[in-house]
Amino acid sequence: MKILFLSANPPGSARLDLEEEVSRIEEGLQRSKLNGQFELVTKWAIDSHTLRRALLEENPDVVHFSGHGEGQSGLVLLGQNGQAKPATGEALSGLFKQFPNVKCVLLNACYAEVQAKAIVQHVEYVIGMKQAVRDDAAIAFATGFYDGLGYAKSIEVAFELGRNAVQFELASFSGTTRKLIPVAEDVEPLPDHLIPVLLKKEPGSTKSAIYSNRSSEASSFSQKLRTENNITQTEAVRIYRERVQEFLSDRALTPIETAQLAILAKILGLSETEVDRILQEEQNQQSNVPSAPTGRSWFQSVSKVKNYLIAGAVLLTVSAGGFFAYEQSAAKYPKLQSLLSAGAWKDADEETARILRRIANRQQDEGFRAEDFKQLPCSELISINNLWEKYSNNHFGFRIQKQIWNSTEVNNDINKFSLRVGWLQRQNNGSLIWVGLEQASDLSAPSGRLPLTVTYRGGDGAGNSRSSYLDRLTQCIP
Repeated sequence: MKILFLSANPPGSARLDLEEEVSRIEEGLQRSKLNGQFELVTKWAIDSHTLRRALLEENPDVVHFSGHGEGQSGLVLLGQNGQAKPATGEALSGLFKQFPNVKCVLLNACYAEVQAKAIVQHVEYVIGMKQAVRDDAAIAFATGFYDGLGYAKSIEVAFELGRNAVQFELASFSGTTRKLIPVAEDVEPLPDHLIPVLLKKEPGSTKSAIYSNRSSEASSFSQKLRTENNITQTEAVRIYRERVQEFLSDRALTPIETAQLAILAKILGLSETEVDRILQEEQNQQSNVPSAPTGRSWFQSVSKVKNYLIAGAVLLTVSAGGFFAYEQSAAKYPKLQSLLSAGAWKDADEETARILRRIANRQQDEGFRAEDFKQLPCSELISINNLWEKYSNNHFGFRIQKQIWNSTEVNNDINKFSLRVGWLQRQNNGSLIWVGLEQASDLSAPSGRLPLTVTYRGGDGAGNSRSSYLDRLTQCIP
Protein backbone atom coordinates (compact mmCIF):
# COMPACT_ATOMS: atom_id res chain seq x y z
CA MET A 1 0.00 0.00 0.00
CA LYS A 2 1.55 3.27 -1.12
CA ILE A 3 1.16 6.52 0.82
CA LEU A 4 1.97 9.72 -1.08
CA PHE A 5 2.91 12.55 1.31
CA LEU A 6 2.59 15.99 -0.30
CA SER A 7 3.50 19.27 1.36
CA ALA A 8 3.73 22.99 0.69
CA ASN A 9 4.90 25.78 2.97
CA PRO A 10 5.24 28.89 0.76
CA PRO A 11 7.45 31.85 1.73
CA GLY A 12 5.60 34.27 3.95
CA SER A 13 3.40 31.60 5.56
CA ALA A 14 3.89 30.31 9.10
CA ARG A 15 6.61 27.69 9.17
CA LEU A 16 5.29 24.19 9.80
CA ASP A 17 7.26 21.25 11.16
CA LEU A 18 6.58 19.06 8.13
CA GLU A 19 9.75 17.00 8.53
CA GLU A 20 8.68 16.04 12.04
CA GLU A 21 5.29 14.96 10.69
CA VAL A 22 6.92 12.71 8.08
CA SER A 23 9.33 11.32 10.67
CA ARG A 24 6.48 10.43 13.02
CA ILE A 25 4.52 8.74 10.23
CA GLU A 26 7.56 6.83 9.03
CA GLU A 27 8.42 5.71 12.54
CA GLY A 28 4.90 4.45 13.18
CA LEU A 29 4.77 2.49 9.93
CA GLN A 30 8.20 0.96 10.53
CA ARG A 31 7.16 -0.17 13.98
CA SER A 32 3.86 -1.63 12.82
CA LYS A 33 3.14 -5.29 12.20
CA LEU A 34 2.37 -4.52 8.54
CA ASN A 35 5.47 -2.42 7.85
CA GLY A 36 6.39 -4.52 4.83
CA GLN A 37 3.03 -3.69 3.24
CA PHE A 38 3.52 0.10 3.24
CA GLU A 39 5.60 2.43 1.09
CA LEU A 40 5.86 6.11 2.02
CA VAL A 41 6.74 8.54 -0.81
CA THR A 42 7.35 12.22 -0.02
CA LYS A 43 7.09 15.24 -2.33
CA TRP A 44 8.02 18.66 -0.97
CA ALA A 45 7.10 22.22 -2.01
CA ILE A 46 4.46 21.06 -4.49
CA ASP A 47 2.72 23.12 -7.13
CA SER A 48 -0.18 21.99 -9.33
CA HIS A 49 2.17 20.35 -11.83
CA THR A 50 4.03 18.42 -9.11
CA LEU A 51 0.71 17.28 -7.66
CA ARG A 52 -0.58 15.92 -10.95
CA ARG A 53 2.70 14.26 -11.90
CA ALA A 54 3.10 12.67 -8.48
CA LEU A 55 -0.34 11.05 -8.78
CA LEU A 56 0.51 9.79 -12.27
CA GLU A 57 3.93 8.47 -11.33
CA GLU A 58 3.15 6.91 -7.96
CA ASN A 59 -0.46 5.69 -8.35
CA PRO A 60 -0.94 5.87 -4.56
CA ASP A 61 -3.56 4.26 -2.34
CA VAL A 62 -3.47 7.08 0.24
CA VAL A 63 -2.75 10.75 -0.50
CA HIS A 64 -1.71 12.96 2.42
CA PHE A 65 -1.43 16.75 2.04
CA SER A 66 0.21 18.80 4.78
CA GLY A 67 0.34 22.56 4.66
CA HIS A 68 -1.90 25.61 4.89
CA GLY A 69 -5.53 26.14 3.94
CA GLU A 70 -7.59 29.23 3.11
CA GLY A 71 -11.10 27.89 3.58
CA GLN A 72 -13.26 28.47 0.50
CA SER A 73 -10.25 29.71 -1.48
CA GLY A 74 -8.54 26.33 -1.34
CA LEU A 75 -5.45 24.50 -0.19
CA VAL A 76 -2.25 26.50 -0.46
CA LEU A 77 0.25 25.23 -3.04
CA LEU A 78 3.20 27.01 -4.61
CA GLY A 79 2.71 29.13 -7.70
CA GLN A 80 5.16 29.56 -10.55
CA ASN A 81 6.81 32.46 -8.75
CA GLY A 82 7.26 30.40 -5.59
CA GLN A 83 4.53 32.31 -3.77
CA ALA A 84 1.29 30.93 -2.36
CA LYS A 85 -1.38 29.85 -4.84
CA PRO A 86 -4.69 28.23 -3.81
CA ALA A 87 -6.01 24.95 -5.19
CA THR A 88 -9.81 25.10 -5.18
CA GLY A 89 -12.13 22.28 -4.25
CA GLU A 90 -13.43 22.17 -7.82
CA ALA A 91 -9.94 21.78 -9.26
CA LEU A 92 -9.01 19.09 -6.73
CA SER A 93 -12.26 17.22 -7.34
CA GLY A 94 -11.61 17.20 -11.07
CA LEU A 95 -8.09 15.91 -10.52
CA PHE A 96 -8.99 13.05 -8.17
CA LYS A 97 -11.80 12.01 -10.49
CA GLN A 98 -9.05 10.73 -12.81
CA PHE A 99 -7.49 8.55 -10.08
CA PRO A 100 -10.09 6.01 -8.94
CA ASN A 101 -7.42 3.84 -7.30
CA VAL A 102 -6.94 6.38 -4.50
CA LYS A 103 -8.73 4.98 -1.44
CA CYS A 104 -8.21 7.78 1.07
CA VAL A 105 -7.18 11.45 1.03
CA LEU A 106 -6.04 13.22 4.22
CA LEU A 107 -5.97 17.03 4.07
CA ASN A 108 -3.92 18.05 7.11
CA ALA A 109 -4.48 21.79 6.74
CA CYS A 110 -6.73 24.46 8.24
CA TYR A 111 -10.29 24.83 6.95
CA ALA A 112 -9.88 21.95 4.48
CA GLU A 113 -13.39 20.54 4.98
CA VAL A 114 -14.57 22.45 1.88
CA GLN A 115 -12.05 20.67 -0.32
CA ALA A 116 -12.73 17.37 1.41
CA LYS A 117 -16.44 17.57 0.49
CA ALA A 118 -15.51 18.19 -3.15
CA ILE A 119 -12.96 15.35 -3.35
CA VAL A 120 -15.15 12.74 -1.64
CA GLN A 121 -17.36 12.61 -4.72
CA HIS A 122 -14.60 10.49 -6.28
CA VAL A 123 -12.65 9.03 -3.33
CA GLU A 124 -13.97 6.54 -0.80
CA TYR A 125 -12.65 8.32 2.31
CA VAL A 126 -11.54 11.94 2.74
CA ILE A 127 -10.40 13.59 5.96
CA GLY A 128 -10.38 17.36 6.34
CA MET A 129 -9.99 19.91 9.12
CA LYS A 130 -13.15 21.89 9.89
CA GLN A 131 -11.37 24.93 11.31
CA ALA A 132 -7.90 26.19 12.25
CA VAL A 133 -5.67 23.39 13.49
CA ARG A 134 -2.51 23.88 15.47
CA ASP A 135 0.67 22.40 14.02
CA ASP A 136 1.18 20.06 16.98
CA ALA A 137 -2.40 18.85 16.68
CA ALA A 138 -1.99 18.15 12.97
CA ILE A 139 1.16 16.11 13.62
CA ALA A 140 -0.52 14.24 16.48
CA PHE A 141 -3.51 13.36 14.33
CA ALA A 142 -1.33 12.06 11.50
CA THR A 143 0.72 9.98 13.93
CA GLY A 144 -2.33 8.34 15.48
CA PHE A 145 -4.02 7.79 12.13
CA TYR A 146 -1.08 5.97 10.52
CA ASP A 147 -0.37 4.02 13.69
CA GLY A 148 -3.86 2.61 13.23
CA LEU A 149 -3.37 1.77 9.54
CA GLY A 150 -0.06 0.14 10.35
CA TYR A 151 -1.82 -2.29 12.65
CA ALA A 152 -4.50 -3.21 10.11
CA LYS A 153 -7.24 -1.01 11.58
CA SER A 154 -10.04 0.29 9.37
CA ILE A 155 -10.04 3.88 8.15
CA GLU A 156 -12.75 4.69 10.70
CA VAL A 157 -10.80 3.24 13.62
CA ALA A 158 -7.56 4.87 12.44
CA PHE A 159 -9.45 8.18 12.26
CA GLU A 160 -10.61 7.78 15.87
CA LEU A 161 -7.05 6.96 16.95
CA GLY A 162 -5.91 10.17 15.28
CA ARG A 163 -8.53 12.23 17.10
CA ASN A 164 -7.58 10.55 20.36
CA ALA A 165 -3.93 11.41 19.74
CA VAL A 166 -4.96 15.07 19.46
CA GLN A 167 -6.64 14.82 22.87
CA PHE A 168 -3.39 13.60 24.40
CA GLU A 169 -1.49 16.44 22.71
CA LEU A 170 -3.77 19.27 23.88
CA ALA A 171 -1.70 20.11 26.92
CA SER A 172 1.47 20.84 24.93
CA PHE A 173 0.41 22.82 21.87
CA SER A 174 2.65 25.41 20.29
CA GLY A 175 1.21 28.63 18.94
CA THR A 176 1.75 27.80 15.27
CA THR A 177 -1.36 27.03 13.24
CA ARG A 178 -1.96 25.78 9.72
CA LYS A 179 -4.07 28.79 8.77
CA LEU A 180 -2.60 31.12 6.18
CA ILE A 181 -5.05 34.04 6.45
CA PRO A 182 -7.98 34.85 8.78
CA VAL A 183 -11.40 33.58 7.75
CA ALA A 184 -14.91 34.70 8.63
CA GLU A 185 -15.49 34.73 12.35
CA ASP A 186 -18.94 33.14 12.12
CA VAL A 187 -17.43 29.69 11.46
CA GLU A 188 -18.99 27.27 13.92
CA PRO A 189 -16.46 26.63 16.69
CA LEU A 190 -15.62 23.06 17.60
CA PRO A 191 -13.56 21.61 20.43
CA ASP A 192 -9.99 21.03 19.28
CA HIS A 193 -10.21 17.25 19.49
CA LEU A 194 -13.21 17.25 17.14
CA ILE A 195 -11.57 19.35 14.42
CA PRO A 196 -10.85 16.48 11.97
CA VAL A 197 -13.87 15.41 9.91
CA LEU A 198 -14.07 12.06 8.12
CA LEU A 199 -16.20 11.96 4.97
CA LYS A 200 -17.18 8.72 3.30
CA LYS A 201 -18.46 8.36 -0.24
CA GLU A 202 -21.89 6.76 -0.38
CA PRO A 203 -21.92 3.64 -2.59
CA GLY A 204 -23.39 4.22 -6.05
CA SER A 205 -23.61 7.99 -5.71
CA THR A 206 -21.55 11.14 -5.61
CA LYS A 207 -22.93 12.12 -2.23
CA SER A 208 -20.94 11.85 0.96
CA ALA A 209 -21.75 11.15 4.55
CA ILE A 210 -19.95 12.43 7.63
CA TYR A 211 -18.64 9.47 9.59
CA SER A 212 -20.06 8.78 13.02
CA ASN A 213 -17.87 7.05 15.56
CA ARG A 214 -20.42 4.31 16.04
CA SER A 215 -19.33 0.83 14.96
CA SER A 216 -18.81 0.60 11.22
CA GLU A 217 -19.60 -2.18 8.80
CA ALA A 218 -16.69 -1.28 6.55
CA SER A 219 -14.00 -3.87 6.02
CA SER A 220 -10.63 -3.19 7.61
CA PHE A 221 -7.51 -2.58 5.58
CA SER A 222 -6.23 -5.98 6.60
CA GLN A 223 -9.11 -7.58 4.72
CA LYS A 224 -8.28 -5.53 1.61
CA LEU A 225 -4.51 -5.85 1.58
CA ARG A 226 -4.37 -8.86 -0.70
CA THR A 227 -6.67 -7.37 -3.31
CA GLU A 228 -5.19 -3.87 -3.23
CA ASN A 229 -1.62 -5.14 -3.47
CA ASN A 230 -2.49 -7.70 -6.17
CA ILE A 231 -1.32 -10.60 -3.99
CA THR A 232 -2.61 -13.81 -5.51
CA GLN A 233 -3.57 -16.90 -3.55
CA THR A 234 -0.36 -18.56 -4.69
CA GLU A 235 1.72 -15.58 -3.53
CA ALA A 236 -0.09 -15.48 -0.18
CA VAL A 237 0.65 -19.17 0.37
CA ARG A 238 4.29 -18.61 -0.55
CA ILE A 239 4.66 -15.69 1.89
CA TYR A 240 3.03 -17.66 4.69
CA ARG A 241 5.08 -20.80 3.99
CA GLU A 242 8.36 -18.86 4.02
CA ARG A 243 7.50 -17.38 7.40
CA VAL A 244 6.64 -20.82 8.77
CA GLN A 245 9.97 -22.15 7.50
CA GLU A 246 11.79 -19.27 9.14
CA PHE A 247 10.11 -19.90 12.48
CA LEU A 248 10.70 -23.67 12.25
CA SER A 249 14.41 -23.25 11.60
CA ASP A 250 15.03 -24.12 15.26
CA ARG A 251 12.49 -26.99 14.97
CA ALA A 252 9.94 -25.45 17.33
CA LEU A 253 7.30 -22.71 17.34
CA THR A 254 7.31 -20.36 20.32
CA PRO A 255 3.99 -18.95 21.56
CA ILE A 256 4.91 -15.54 20.10
CA GLU A 257 5.70 -17.08 16.70
CA THR A 258 2.43 -19.00 16.81
CA ALA A 259 0.51 -15.79 17.44
CA GLN A 260 2.38 -13.95 14.69
CA LEU A 261 1.52 -16.71 12.21
CA ALA A 262 -2.15 -16.39 13.12
CA ILE A 263 -2.05 -12.65 12.42
CA LEU A 264 -0.22 -13.16 9.13
CA ALA A 265 -2.77 -15.79 8.02
CA LYS A 266 -5.60 -13.35 8.68
CA ILE A 267 -3.86 -10.55 6.80
CA LEU A 268 -3.22 -12.77 3.80
CA GLY A 269 -6.77 -14.09 3.84
CA LEU A 270 -5.78 -17.74 4.21
CA SER A 271 -8.38 -20.21 5.42
CA GLU A 272 -8.00 -22.37 8.50
CA THR A 273 -7.73 -25.44 6.28
CA GLU A 274 -4.95 -23.89 4.21
CA VAL A 275 -3.06 -22.79 7.31
CA ASP A 276 -3.27 -26.23 8.90
CA ARG A 277 -2.11 -27.89 5.66
CA ILE A 278 0.97 -25.65 5.31
CA LEU A 279 1.93 -26.08 8.94
CA GLN A 280 1.52 -29.83 8.74
CA GLU A 281 3.62 -30.07 5.58
CA GLU A 282 6.42 -27.92 6.95
CA GLN A 283 6.50 -29.61 10.31
CA ASN A 284 6.62 -32.98 8.59
CA GLN A 285 9.79 -31.78 6.89
CA GLN A 286 11.41 -31.52 10.30
CA SER A 287 12.38 -35.14 10.93
CA ASN A 288 12.73 -34.69 14.66
CA VAL A 289 9.47 -32.84 15.18
CA PRO A 290 6.04 -34.57 15.32
CA SER A 291 3.41 -33.56 12.76
CA ALA A 292 1.10 -30.74 13.69
CA PRO A 293 -2.45 -31.66 14.80
CA THR A 294 -5.05 -31.88 12.07
CA GLY A 295 -8.45 -30.20 11.84
CA ARG A 296 -9.46 -27.07 13.72
CA SER A 297 -7.65 -27.78 16.98
CA TRP A 298 -4.42 -25.97 16.05
CA PHE A 299 -6.13 -22.91 14.63
CA GLN A 300 -8.43 -22.65 17.64
CA SER A 301 -5.44 -22.80 19.97
CA VAL A 302 -3.78 -20.04 17.97
CA SER A 303 -6.86 -17.88 18.33
CA LYS A 304 -6.79 -18.33 22.11
CA VAL A 305 -3.10 -17.51 22.27
CA LYS A 306 -3.62 -14.43 20.09
CA ASN A 307 -6.34 -13.02 22.33
CA TYR A 308 -4.20 -12.71 25.45
CA LEU A 309 -0.61 -13.03 24.26
CA ILE A 310 -0.59 -10.15 21.82
CA ALA A 311 -2.16 -7.75 24.30
CA GLY A 312 0.01 -8.82 27.25
CA ALA A 313 3.31 -9.52 25.54
CA VAL A 314 3.24 -6.41 23.38
CA LEU A 315 2.67 -4.23 26.43
CA LEU A 316 5.54 -5.93 28.26
CA THR A 317 7.83 -5.56 25.27
CA VAL A 318 6.97 -1.91 24.67
CA SER A 319 7.45 -1.09 28.33
CA ALA A 320 10.99 -2.45 28.06
CA GLY A 321 11.69 -0.07 25.20
CA GLY A 322 11.38 -2.48 22.29
CA PHE A 323 8.66 -3.91 20.10
CA PHE A 324 7.84 -7.05 18.18
CA ALA A 325 9.60 -7.35 14.83
CA TYR A 326 6.68 -8.62 12.79
CA GLU A 327 8.67 -8.36 9.57
CA GLN A 328 12.29 -8.96 8.73
CA SER A 329 14.94 -6.24 8.93
CA ALA A 330 14.60 -5.27 5.27
CA ALA A 331 10.90 -4.55 5.71
CA LYS A 332 11.51 -2.66 8.96
CA TYR A 333 14.06 -0.32 7.37
CA PRO A 334 13.30 -0.25 3.63
CA LYS A 335 15.36 2.87 2.87
CA LEU A 336 18.43 1.48 4.62
CA GLN A 337 17.99 -1.84 2.84
CA SER A 338 17.73 -0.07 -0.52
CA LEU A 339 20.90 1.97 0.05
CA LEU A 340 22.91 -1.02 1.25
CA SER A 341 21.76 -3.23 -1.62
CA ALA A 342 22.94 -0.52 -4.04
CA GLY A 343 26.33 -0.30 -2.33
CA ALA A 344 25.70 3.32 -1.29
CA TRP A 345 27.71 2.83 1.89
CA LYS A 346 28.11 6.48 2.88
CA ASP A 347 24.40 7.22 2.43
CA ALA A 348 23.53 4.04 4.32
CA ASP A 349 25.82 5.15 7.13
CA GLU A 350 23.97 8.47 7.35
CA GLU A 351 20.59 6.70 7.24
CA THR A 352 21.70 4.43 10.10
CA ALA A 353 22.56 7.49 12.19
CA ARG A 354 19.21 9.08 11.32
CA ILE A 355 17.30 5.98 12.41
CA LEU A 356 19.15 5.71 15.71
CA ARG A 357 18.80 9.43 16.47
CA ARG A 358 15.06 9.13 15.99
CA ILE A 359 14.90 6.08 18.26
CA ALA A 360 16.93 7.90 20.91
CA ASN A 361 14.82 11.08 20.59
CA ARG A 362 17.83 13.12 19.51
CA GLN A 363 17.55 15.97 17.00
CA GLN A 364 18.99 15.12 13.60
CA ASP A 365 21.79 17.67 14.06
CA GLU A 366 22.63 16.51 17.58
CA GLY A 367 25.34 14.06 18.55
CA PHE A 368 24.85 11.10 20.85
CA ARG A 369 25.79 11.33 24.49
CA ALA A 370 27.15 8.31 26.33
CA GLU A 371 23.80 7.80 28.07
CA ASP A 372 21.97 7.83 24.73
CA PHE A 373 23.90 4.80 23.50
CA LYS A 374 23.19 2.95 26.74
CA GLN A 375 19.45 3.26 26.09
CA LEU A 376 19.37 2.05 22.47
CA PRO A 377 17.14 -1.05 22.21
CA CYS A 378 19.13 -4.18 21.40
CA SER A 379 16.41 -5.34 19.00
CA GLU A 380 16.98 -2.27 16.82
CA LEU A 381 20.74 -2.69 16.76
CA ILE A 382 20.40 -6.36 15.82
CA SER A 383 17.99 -5.60 12.99
CA ILE A 384 20.21 -2.88 11.56
CA ASN A 385 23.30 -5.06 11.91
CA ASN A 386 21.61 -7.86 9.94
CA LEU A 387 21.29 -5.58 6.94
CA TRP A 388 24.85 -4.28 7.11
CA GLU A 389 26.27 -7.80 7.38
CA LYS A 390 24.19 -9.18 4.54
CA TYR A 391 25.06 -6.54 1.95
CA SER A 392 28.71 -6.00 2.97
CA ASN A 393 29.40 -9.73 3.33
CA ASN A 394 30.27 -9.14 7.01
CA HIS A 395 32.81 -6.42 6.12
CA PHE A 396 30.78 -3.70 7.89
CA GLY A 397 28.27 -3.75 10.74
CA PHE A 398 27.97 -3.73 14.49
CA ARG A 399 29.15 -7.31 14.99
CA ILE A 400 32.57 -6.84 13.38
CA GLN A 401 33.00 -3.61 15.35
CA LYS A 402 32.15 -5.45 18.55
CA GLN A 403 34.65 -8.19 17.73
CA ILE A 404 37.45 -5.71 17.04
CA TRP A 405 36.61 -3.72 20.20
CA ASN A 406 36.89 -6.84 22.36
CA SER A 407 39.89 -8.35 20.55
CA THR A 408 43.18 -8.92 22.41
CA GLU A 409 44.91 -6.42 20.16
CA VAL A 410 42.49 -3.57 20.89
CA ASN A 411 41.23 -4.58 24.36
CA ASN A 412 38.60 -1.82 24.65
CA ASP A 413 41.07 0.98 23.88
CA ILE A 414 39.25 3.61 21.80
CA ASN A 415 42.41 4.93 20.11
CA LYS A 416 43.56 1.45 19.13
CA PHE A 417 40.08 0.65 17.84
CA SER A 418 39.90 3.89 15.83
CA LEU A 419 43.30 3.21 14.27
CA ARG A 420 42.29 -0.35 13.38
CA VAL A 421 39.08 0.64 11.56
CA GLY A 422 40.50 3.78 9.96
CA TRP A 423 38.78 6.45 12.03
CA LEU A 424 42.19 7.74 13.19
CA GLN A 425 45.52 7.98 11.40
CA ARG A 426 48.98 8.24 12.96
CA GLN A 427 51.17 11.04 11.62
CA ASN A 428 54.90 10.80 11.02
CA ASN A 429 55.52 12.67 14.26
CA GLY A 430 53.49 10.06 16.16
CA SER A 431 50.41 12.23 16.72
CA LEU A 432 46.91 10.97 15.93
CA ILE A 433 44.46 12.81 13.69
CA TRP A 434 40.76 12.10 13.21
CA VAL A 435 40.02 11.38 9.55
CA GLY A 436 36.52 10.08 10.03
CA LEU A 437 34.28 10.61 7.03
CA GLU A 438 37.08 11.97 4.87
CA GLN A 439 38.41 8.51 4.09
CA ALA A 440 37.00 5.96 1.65
CA SER A 441 33.61 4.55 2.63
CA ASP A 442 33.44 1.49 0.43
CA LEU A 443 34.54 -2.14 0.66
CA SER A 444 38.17 -1.07 0.16
CA ALA A 445 38.02 0.58 3.59
CA PRO A 446 39.19 -1.34 6.66
CA SER A 447 36.81 -3.93 8.03
CA GLY A 448 34.53 -2.45 10.70
CA ARG A 449 34.89 1.14 9.47
CA LEU A 450 31.12 1.54 9.12
CA PRO A 451 28.73 2.49 10.68
CA LEU A 452 30.55 5.67 11.69
CA THR A 453 28.32 8.76 11.47
CA VAL A 454 26.31 7.77 14.54
CA THR A 455 29.50 8.29 16.61
CA TYR A 456 30.65 11.41 14.79
CA ARG A 457 29.48 14.06 17.24
CA GLY A 458 30.08 12.99 20.80
CA GLY A 459 27.95 15.29 22.94
CA ASP A 460 29.98 14.76 26.12
CA GLY A 461 33.39 14.09 24.56
CA ALA A 462 34.08 12.01 21.50
CA GLY A 463 36.13 9.30 23.20
CA ASN A 464 33.69 8.69 26.02
CA SER A 465 30.73 8.68 23.63
CA ARG A 466 32.32 6.22 21.19
CA SER A 467 33.39 3.92 24.01
CA SER A 468 29.80 3.87 25.24
CA TYR A 469 28.65 3.05 21.70
CA LEU A 470 31.02 0.07 21.45
CA ASP A 471 30.13 -1.13 24.94
CA ARG A 472 26.45 -1.12 23.93
CA LEU A 473 27.28 -3.25 20.88
CA THR A 474 29.04 -5.70 23.19
CA GLN A 475 25.90 -5.94 25.31
CA CYS A 476 23.46 -6.28 22.44
CA ILE A 477 25.04 -8.04 19.47
CA PRO A 478 25.29 -11.82 19.88
